[in-house]
Amino acid sequence: MRNPGELLFEEYLTARGYTFDYEPPLGTKRPDYLVRCSPAVLCEVEELVEAREDRPAAEAAARGESWFGSISTTPRVREKLNAGAKQLSEFKGRYPCVIVLRNTSALMVELETLFVQAAMYGDAKIEVPIDFDDGQPVREARLVHDRRTAKMRASQNTTVSAVAVLEYCTPNQHLVTEHIQMLKEANAAYETWTPRTIIRAVTDFMDAHPETQDRALRLRVIHNRHALMPLPTSVFDGPHDEHIDSPTGQPT
Repeated sequence: MRNPGELLFEEYLTARGYTFDYEPPLGTKRPDYLVRCSPAVLCEVEELVEAREDRPAAEAAARGESWFGSISTTPRVREKLNAGAKQLSEFKGRYPCVIVLRNTSALMVELETLFVQAAMYGDAKIEVPIDFDDGQPVREARLVHDRRTAKMRASQNTTVSAVAVLEYCTPNQHLVTEHIQMLKEANAAYETWTPRTIIRAVTDFMDAHPETQDRALRLRVIHNRHALMPLPTSVFDGPHDEHIDSPTGQPT
């Protein structure tokens, strides 16, 4: 039985005009999808659902209250990368392979690009080399990844061509941003407006322009720099899809 993440992925594929096979009989561990494009791509959908870590936030939301706590993103994403890679491992060198992540109900997980890359290449941190003689930076700060916690390496999980986040975006959100800018330029007293006045002006604009609330399903594709078979950017290239190259952060 298909889970919600798989059903949503099928919705995306159908909307983009792709034909596909669900659990094709290709090996001992059947991948979730064979997407019939050029080249054909194997996809394993990994769904993030509510777990024990999410319950305090879920209970607070049910009471209509706010809840603040740490987000346990990276370990849970790594678990999904492990599971997806195992399902795809026997197809190494035969197909481009993609792990598709969908956050269905995990309240304490974020799938922003930086977090996914940290799960792929190791915990991320900012490195600022300092000259101890004068206390000044030797060079500009840079993003680095701790290879000890990496799941994607030159010798590990090279079967995985990319990790893709299946999500909704708001393609017309720029209209709201442009309207706020127009308000600033047209009203000399804008800086004195209260937050309530600004929210009211934005709400009125969105009510008059319902297209600002449109949602579009897309894939945010984060390529694996160690992939044996890279995923062509011509695949999953819809108007709202996004392809992200390897991070500039260096391993430590």
